[in-house]
Amino acid sequence: ELCRSMYRRGRKCSNKCLNSIDILRKQEKAAALAACRCDGNEDFDCPRMQRNLQRLCFHKKTHPGKDRKHHKEKEKKIAVQETASAANIVSVSALIVTTCILRSLMLNS
Repeated sequence: ELCRSMYRRGRKCSNKCLNSIDILRKQEKAAALAACRCDGNEDFDCPRMQRNLQRLCFHKKTHPGKDRKHHKEKEKKIAVQETASAANIVSVSALIVTTCILRSLMLNS
């Protein structure tokens, strides 16, 4: 919710979003999430969301790599398969991406 503008639109990383990320990163159990990587099995654009987080919240340059290729292959499969409602996908996806990205950030710290 607090990071919606960053994830969905790639516009900005608000102070509230940064604060939420900081709080989560300080939690001991969140440390295991730092190694999370996009594998192409997500029902959302995981690489884009990770790039937005790095670029907007941590001012790091990002380069689309092989994760984007895996994501495009997955998109083709999803187009043929039945999926859950868009609202559920967005909610669950945002939660998964947030935890994965925070896990990744903790490993890089």
